[in-house]
Amino acid sequence: MKLTAFSKTFLLGEYGVLKDSPSLILTTDPAFILNIEDGEGFEGLRGPILNFIENKLEVSKKIKFIDPWEESGGFGASSAQFALLYKYFHSNAINSSTVCEVLKEYRKYFWNCEGLAPSGHDVLAQMLGHKGICWIDPVEGKFEPVPFLLEGYDLIVTKTNQKIATHQHLNQLQVVNLELREIVTQAKEGLENNNLLQLVSAIEEQNRILSENHLICDETLKKRAELESIPGVVITKGCGALGADTILIVCEKEQTPIVTTQCSSFVICSGESIS
Repeated sequence: MKLTAFSKTFLLGEYGVLKDSPSLILTTDPAFILNIEDGEGFEGLRGPILNFIENKLEVSKKIKFIDPWEESGGFGASSAQFALLYKYFHSNAINSSTVCEVLKEYRKYFWNCEGLAPSGHDVLAQMLGHKGICWIDPVEGKFEPVPFLLEGYDLIVTKTNQKIATHQHLNQLQVVNLELREIVTQAKEGLENNNLLQLVSAIEEQNRILSENHLICDETLKKRAELESIPGVVITKGCGALGADTILIVCEKEQTPIVTTQCSSFVICSGESIS
């Protein structure tokens, strides 16, 4: 059996999700792959996911996880492992009636009850199986694709040379009281209505709030400034813990080839490729 889950990037809403705000998550190629066949042994798997497997597996299987990013981090390898194995063991679709159980199970194995619990929004987006932009709102029980209708613009996600382990970062946090529902909703409406200014305004506001709360690392601020000096780049934001893992770039489509020359490793998302 072969199961796949797309790479993920928080387009908007990280940290707000810790206070039950919704998120917009970008899911893209390349995909993570889980191969399950008769036999024994695990490959490409380590950490808390092994405890999950051992508690669920009733018959020995050979399980191999393939990370297209070669364990360099930033695109959701650990969340993809859980998403794929949960689907294998439970065969449940994500909806308002199953989400609580999925998140409960995820936190049981991936949170040690120190600091703040992970939101699990990335897991839910990868379980949804949609390639593109996903609206994740467990409070309202809504998990749905969002069309990307911005004509003449691309989204680029580029890796940085840094990685902050999300679970370790959350263990060190005690309180994050950021309500971002209105901002994320504004961005969603901008994507749906071909309103670039609405999307940019939402990203600017989240950037400002996270910066004021010291939730963006200095290295990301420096890299964003470099990228925003390139003609055609409209706005950028850091993604992941402290915005350190990857950087999202909104740019004019005709300038995309120039912008990507400044990116060491990247994915390009356009209306044609993800809608």
